[in-house]
Amino acid sequence: PPIRFPPPGPGGLTGTLPEEVMRRVWRGAMPERSGDIVYVPAGLNFLDGGISHSVPWPYMQRVPMLWYGPSVIRAQPPVSRPVTSADVAPTLGLLTGHRFETPDAHPMDEILEPDARRPRLIVVFVWDGAGRSVLKLWPDSWPNLAALAAGGTSYRNATVGSSPSTTAPVHATMGTGV
Repeated sequence: PPIRFPPPGPGGLTGTLPEEVMRRVWRGAMPERSGDIVYVPAGLNFLDGGISHSVPWPYMQRVPMLWYGPSVIRAQPPVSRPVTSADVAPTLGLLTGHRFETPDAHPMDEILEPDARRPRLIVVFVWDGAGRSVLKLWPDSWPNLAALAAGGTSYRNATVGSSPSTTAPVHATMGTGV
């Protein structure tokens, strides 16, 4: 369904946020559980004065996404199309032969080798707190990830896709596609 944001003004939005930021906030909101007010800090401003990973801005949303598996996963240059953590679930379904659809997710079918066999085991490894900004700060500190990326499929434009981008909701999203 289309995203419907509250109107500007009293009782609604008081400022203007980019659509991608609003979409992440909307995806992370649960009317029966979320607060009445959602605070979205501007730029690098944080309430606690430190670094947080619970903001919807691109610099905190961009994450490494890598698929690796000889004879199953294609070794290719990084893919540029945007993907989110919601796309993990239908991709796992694709690998196991169980296609399913969700409103927020699409399988990353370009990862598969032609005529790939189903893997006997799939391990999902989540490197919590290691967004693209962290990898960029320490480019020589992740040689194993770089080696796997060279033999698999990675995504340049992978994001968490929702806010808050905290561990539990993101892991649930990866498992459900929503």
